[in-house]
Amino acid sequence: MSLPPPREVAVEIAGVNHHFGKGEARKQVLFDNSLVIRRGEIVIMTGPSGSGKTTLLTLIGTLRGLQEGSIRINGQELAGLAPAAQVQMRRNIGFIFQAHNLLNALTARQNVRMAIELTGVPRAQYDQIANDMDSGCFIRGSTLTCGGQIVDGAWRSLAGGANHRCGLQTDGSIWCWGLEDGNVLGQGVLASGSTLDAPTRVGTDNDWIDVGTGARLSCGMKADRSIWCWGDPQLTGTNTVDSLGVPLRIPGDNWAWLEVAWNRACAGTADKHLWCWGSDGYGLEVVPGIDPVLVPTDLGGTFDEVLLGGHHTCARIGSAWSCWGWNAGGQLVNGNVETHQYPGVPLCGR
Repeated sequence: MSLPPPREVAVEIAGVNHHFGKGEARKQVLFDNSLVIRRGEIVIMTGPSGSGKTTLLTLIGTLRGLQEGSIRINGQELAGLAPAAQVQMRRNIGFIFQAHNLLNALTARQNVRMAIELTGVPRAQYDQIANDMDSGCFIRGSTLTCGGQIVDGAWRSLAGGANHRCGLQTDGSIWCWGLEDGNVLGQGVLASGSTLDAPTRVGTDNDWIDVGTGARLSCGMKADRSIWCWGDPQLTGTNTVDSLGVPLRIPGDNWAWLEVAWNRACAGTADKHLWCWGSDGYGLEVVPGIDPVLVPTDLGGTFDEVLLGGHHTCARIGSAWSCWGWNAGGQLVNGNVETHQYPGVPLCGR
């Protein structure tokens, strides 16, 4: 019996070297890498943190420029490929990111539409495709739509966690729904893995002005500028042992703003100090030397603006930005892929 012919080559890598930084700070992460992947194959890449897995994937996906060697995708050589051709190549490659990379200034639906627009689909088809794709939730005016269905109530804002959502209505009430993981839904102690399919009110208070959600953590701010959190007791900032699954007030008052991301939260005061609590979960301490951080802890220094990503943070003082946290994908934009603790590193070009 004759063997079937070999499948067509989809990805061919030869002699790829890649480094970050210059001079004494130069660090090479890929050394003469070669690989052939044929159509239909499933390939799993393993290795310790910092071994170059993400770097190689971003090179294959044309998200990073090739420095040395050859990469061919479906026969197309990436070395020296013009920027416009790189964009066209990316449109034919599917990515599942470790972080969603959504734009906070856009609604969930607007993020979907922006992705559609980048594919070159005619504008007349935007809404239909967005309707087909959007099984999530978005707010237009004060109307909340989830999975194409209008949800009762008048809504002010929406926060999306890893597996649950919380929304703030115009009457100052908070409502949560989704998958229960660590009592993040604010309904008391529920069985892990249970779900709330429809928005369910958290408590009876009507003085909430903000809400944020992470993976195993939810927090809200009230009109008196107090912050209340519920979820995993090691993450809520309330220094409790048992999870009660209901909002508990964190120490401190007169908070100016609140942000929640993954399993940590940060809040600012009127004097621009940054206070954080929780745990990153990627081996990176929210506050250097402490993990988890059981109560809000002042990181020191003052900041004009702070943005929380999935596992990294960026802060601005005047016009200067610095970032710290997980950096395997180069999200700190500092020319390398090394993880940095607070106070972080200057943002390249800023």
